[in-house]
Amino acid sequence: MTRRTAQEIGDLREQIQVAISGLALVETAPAIRVRRRGSAVELAACELWGRIGERPAPRRLCGLPAGRGLRMQYVERAVLNTGLTFETTGPEGRGLWRHFTIQRRGHDERWFELPLLVPGAQPVTPSDTEAIEPVTIPTSIVAHAGESEIVVDGPRRRALGRRQGSFT
Repeated sequence: MTRRTAQEIGDLREQIQVAISGLALVETAPAIRVRRRGSAVELAACELWGRIGERPAPRRLCGLPAGRGLRMQYVERAVLNTGLTFETTGPEGRGLWRHFTIQRRGHDERWFELPLLVPGAQPVTPSDTEAIEPVTIPTSIVAHAGESEIVVDGPRRRALGRRQGSFT
């Protein structure tokens, strides 16, 4: 692993920590969802999803831009570095990623989901039909001198969390 990759994993870890800092993790059942870039191993999208609201269906909580360009194994490492865990498979202990397909704009997109294990919570097994069309919540990363935050833009603008450091 290169020094740059280690820095990118650290940036993703920080974004995950900020994003989950305001969540009730037991009720939310968080998961990381990623999409590969064509047939390459690098990721084109990385997002945090969870079950929230009156009807707890899977919803996109925020994007994790530091995960773009990484590999799935590096996303796993960033998750472990936050103190969260996930189900593993095989002797090498890789994450148990679920895959599903969403049809958008006339073509299929193949997504992978890594459900995060939260102490005291029961694992949630969503069906493929629940992932037909994601709910999009526009997010942005706002960086200020020495501080950074993930902000959810919408009718009610609110910060999900604030951490010292920066997303570079």
